[in-house]
Amino acid sequence: MKKGFTLIELLAVIIIIALVVGIVYQTFNKQITLAKAKAYDRQIETIISLAKDYHLEHPDTTFVTINTLTTLGLIDESKLKDPRDKSEIAGCIIFTNNEYNQITYSYTSNILDCDV
Repeated sequence: MKKGFTLIELLAVIIIIALVVGIVYQTFNKQITLAKAKAYDRQIETIISLAKDYHLEHPDTTFVTINTLTTLGLIDESKLKDPRDKSEIAGCIIFTNNEYNQITYSYTSNILDCDV
């Protein structure tokens, strides 16, 4: 009598390994996607913070483009890549006064929305 694994046993092991690899891949892929989204959010928060500094020096303005912040040397152009898809981050930060005279800062990637 020969000792060894049957074809069914080998297929079962291969299927189990494939399932485990699939689950692990999905988990890592989800974590990488979340990390890239958080990195993007931090980049936008940094840009908004720089726009607040710009607005303190230019209180009559209603917006500032990312291009302007780059031209003034406040942002390093090489760091303006979206970590999610490696595209360039562009757009502007809009300064809005509410009824309590509090300024809100909002980012938009659509440059046409900037000329408020």
